[in-house]
Amino acid sequence: DPAKLEALRQQWKQKEQSLLLSQKDAPRADAAPQDARYISDKNIRVEKEMRARKTAPLPHVGAPATPSMPQPAAPEARTETKKSHSPKLSQLGVPLQLQKEALPQFGRKSTKARRNESQPTPGGDQALADSQLPLGSQNLLNAQESVYYSFYSRIYEAISPVWHTRIHQAAPDHRVLPGNYTTQLDVVFDKNGTIKAVHPVMSSHVNEFDQAAILAWRTVGPFPNPPRGLLNESGEVHTGWTFTVQINNTYNYQTLPPEKVY
Repeated sequence: DPAKLEALRQQWKQKEQSLLLSQKDAPRADAAPQDARYISDKNIRVEKEMRARKTAPLPHVGAPATPSMPQPAAPEARTETKKSHSPKLSQLGVPLQLQKEALPQFGRKSTKARRNESQPTPGGDQALADSQLPLGSQNLLNAQESVYYSFYSRIYEAISPVWHTRIHQAAPDHRVLPGNYTTQLDVVFDKNGTIKAVHPVMSSHVNEFDQAAILAWRTVGPFPNPPRGLLNESGEVHTGWTFTVQINNTYNYQTLPPEKVY
């Protein structure tokens, strides 16, 4: 129900805070900055916020070092994946309608190009989608210590490699116009940490990208012992995440790490 989803977005809008992975070299502040837009494992206060120029696709929580990346599937495995029939969104009970005309039709990407895009990037901080932040040598951001940090970081570590792998295995057979393509999902957990539902809130208008994000959630979890403070009156936890694919002018693409928006 679009009206209910919009009401949900407004309800949680005041609570929107992204996840900032643990920054071991950042000094702990006595109190959280009032303008903190991120939650982390400690209060962090900086004079000027900036985002790292050098980032890693899937940085480890607590250590911005060389990430452990899932290796790209072999050509035979990818061929087998293409032949398999993924469940349709309607079969999953997901009310997502996409317009075919929103999918630009171009030539197919080569296997070599896909393999190169899946190679790990050495070292780097957590990638951030906020393009308004100036670039610097590392992420320097105001953050608020949160008792919910460990829960969200567990989710991040589980969903990130699955999302990354699905995108590179199920990429469109056509080229997509340059730009950012973002899927936002509202994920519902029960009191035991089992995923009850995945609601599309915003479509990327590329069917394969939306399905990759949705199906990634179907293969992770549960996440036991969700913090009781996150449960609503129905005994559920709602959390929103965005999944962004960037297409450059040469039609190469990269996946940004999933970003918690509430």
